[in-house]
Amino acid sequence: MTADDPAPPGEVLGRTGRGVLRRDSGHLVRDIDPRLCDEGFRTRLAELRARNHPRTLMVVADGPAREAYRIEYDAPSECRTLGSELAAQPLWTERLKLVAAVCDALEVWHGSRLASVNLGPSDVLLIGQGAETTVWLAPCPPVRLSSAYDLSGIDWQSLAAIAPEVIRGLASDGRIEDMYALGTLAALAIGCGCVGAEDLLEAQARGALLRTGPAASEIQPFLHGCSPIETLFATIRRYRDHTVDARPTDADDLRRAIYAVTDLAGLAQQLRTVDPAAALTVLGWGVGRDATERIAQLRLAAEISAETGDLPAALNHLDEAIALTPDQTYVADRRRRCDVLWRLWSQQAEDRDSWASLLLDDLRYLQPLETRGAELWIREAEVLEHRRDYDAALHALYTADERDAARLTILFRSARLWRQVGNHANAERVKALARRRIPTLVATGDLAEGAVQRWLDDFDAV
Repeated sequence: MTADDPAPPGEVLGRTGRGVLRRDSGHLVRDIDPRLCDEGFRTRLAELRARNHPRTLMVVADGPAREAYRIEYDAPSECRTLGSELAAQPLWTERLKLVAAVCDALEVWHGSRLASVNLGPSDVLLIGQGAETTVWLAPCPPVRLSSAYDLSGIDWQSLAAIAPEVIRGLASDGRIEDMYALGTLAALAIGCGCVGAEDLLEAQARGALLRTGPAASEIQPFLHGCSPIETLFATIRRYRDHTVDARPTDADDLRRAIYAVTDLAGLAQQLRTVDPAAALTVLGWGVGRDATERIAQLRLAAEISAETGDLPAALNHLDEAIALTPDQTYVADRRRRCDVLWRLWSQQAEDRDSWASLLLDDLRYLQPLETRGAELWIREAEVLEHRRDYDAALHALYTADERDAARLTILFRSARLWRQVGNHANAERVKALARRRIPTLVATGDLAEGAVQRWLDDFDAV
């Protein structure tokens, strides 16, 4: 249907190269200019109705209606076009994930010997929400174009998805046309816009309707030099190549390129050293992703925040990760958070009390799970001593010494603390124990002979 034709009533979903897709009285229909529906079109439509292709809406009726030839589909009321979903989604990374799903569906459609898919942004439909979203097609055979001007008035996004050879009236291969359309969907997903030419048909006949460079996209400038982004643009150019033989014959290359640029953790790793703030920005785009993927992003964000000295931010990332973490990895995330809390408590002396309770909670959660070493109890003792809970601190040091008798620092702190609380007898007992233990530690190689006198002097000074 051209721009001058009267539009039948109903909500227009898209003006495509194969008619106008609309909702009319609760039905999903496609209205096509009857002049474009020759006998060959109707024969192919009958064949389409006779065979149930996977992931395609069933054609339940077709025939003349008002000033159009109408195809009616069996479609759920919640289905929406890919174009509308791309327009509604603010993040280009999430829009590209939708195109990756189209890559997967195209493999299914081509595998079912569907002749020409027509991957316009209004012909591809989405059903379901979130992780349950599936990609479907409102199928329609190719129409008979008497000239390129039969395409006048269609949406520029749909026009951009039509291969130049079709507009020029040259012989074409439906599957190679699909590759061109697939590359166009990826370009639209990253925000590549129309060149604004006065004659859009002429521009698309040359394959020049879309600007497809990094500067013409919505991809942030700090990402332009990343190799996955450069690969994505090179891949889109190959799929949209003006020369038919230069295009890939399947969706694999584009799917791989999309997966690489939508792997937020991978992008952040590339930025981590040169621009940690940008790396954290990228990781922030992962809100709402699958829990396993999001947890990995939050762990990386915590690491980068800690590396840059923003320990409160690292703690917030780990808190969020722990809230999502399944039981089998819960302990590991508690260890990570405990380490960040310890650094916060150790480094921010003026604000220690605000972190102490959280740190003690994590220490005491982890202690029954610890199979070796005394570090958790040493940390607990230091926190408790700062809080003036000396009895509990001494008990933690006693446990630490039982778990690691080779660390003289435990005995030194214990002796000092006994002296501090006024129990001089116990302080002397601990000092005597240390003096007896030192030769054994030297014999076992746990203490260098050169360090013996220093330790003896330190204990004498207590």
